[in-house]
Amino acid sequence: MIQYHLIVNDWRGRIAYHLRSRDGIHWKVDPGAAYRPGIAVYEGGTKVDWYKYERPKVLQDKYGRATQMHFAVIDVAKGQDKGKDDHSSKHICIPMTVGRLVTILDKERIHAETKTIRVRIAAEEGFNSHTDLDVDSLRLGVPEQVDFGRGCKAVKTERSGADLIVTFAGAGNGITEDNFTAKLLGKTSGGKLLFGYARLPGLNYLEPALSVLPPTIAKKEDGFKIAVEVQNFGQVASTPAPLRIVYNTDGREVEVASGKVPALGPFEKTVVEFTCGNIFEPGVSYKTSMIIHPDGQRPVTLQTSLNPPKETK
Repeated sequence: MIQYHLIVNDWRGRIAYHLRSRDGIHWKVDPGAAYRPGIAVYEGGTKVDWYKYERPKVLQDKYGRATQMHFAVIDVAKGQDKGKDDHSSKHICIPMTVGRLVTILDKERIHAETKTIRVRIAAEEGFNSHTDLDVDSLRLGVPEQVDFGRGCKAVKTERSGADLIVTFAGAGNGITEDNFTAKLLGKTSGGKLLFGYARLPGLNYLEPALSVLPPTIAKKEDGFKIAVEVQNFGQVASTPAPLRIVYNTDGREVEVASGKVPALGPFEKTVVEFTCGNIFEPGVSYKTSMIIHPDGQRPVTLQTSLNPPKETK
């Protein structure tokens, strides 16, 4: 798997958007539309004017690549589709251009000063990487660049068995700390669309994913007891991570408690307990943030309301 893909369908606006993610949590929105009315066009040029496309389903191959898109379509607004009229809704299937198997061979992180980038384009059934590519048309870089005609240009090719290795000049790759894939875009030797995604070297694609639930709070004689459930939704174990509970008042941050979340295995959870003094006023709701700082990852923050009880339990 290279990355996660998400389609958000705006049924009222009759348009859908495409998002991509390295971890399924933090998403990048690709510019433009994933699809909209007018996408159903036969190879002979015949267009089918469906009013709306809904309920998308994706058929994938063994590599996880999209091969078909299935839609529920209708030729008029739903409220205008009456019994015994000449309108209709159907299930349709649209074949997809399948992305090529692309691998970046460089081991070091790629950045704006990278001189060259070597890419393997794999041959597979129905695709000869030596003869089915228009090498001069190829562009490599982040989607924000290559989707608009920019990106790195090919400067050299070499055979590697049935596969083809293409060396790109690094200038214009557009890769920043916010990117997790490179995109190859161009044409086949027959003039059709060709694309593929590749993971970027030097990035960790399997990370823990810590998540925190709203706290529970109980009154004690000398203060409060706070319990916070934390779960690791990642496919790998986490390391111990600091956890802080704070609230803001009069423009300043007040720390309620701090501690450490222990190491958690994949999909394991725990409850972290804290105690604090009588720092809350009875009957007041506090806008509280719980902040986890996993090692080498973005902070995880949950904002919620903390409502301290009046009575001792």
